[in-house]
Amino acid sequence: MAEARDPHYKLLATNRADLFWKTHSGRKPEGFFSESFKDLITNMLQLQSHQRLSMADIIGHRWMSEQMATHAEVKAEFTERANIIKAQQKAE
Repeated sequence: MAEARDPHYKLLATNRADLFWKTHSGRKPEGFFSESFKDLITNMLQLQSHQRLSMADIIGHRWMSEQMATHAEVKAEFTERANIIKAQQKAE
């Protein structure tokens, strides 16, 4: 359960979503999280329940209508990730 004293959640609770996303983007390439995705998640995780998005708001959010990866693209991505992990394990 998220609490305002959690260091990551505290960033959202104190209106510092910019730092929250900077922390969570880490080594990911620029643009890994789209602006609409960040907006959706930030608004879903608001500390005050009356500020959180309703299910209707979530379903109607612009991120939900953006182009998604195809089944083949998802499968290829996970295959590539599995191969990287296997290679790392073999190297150890």
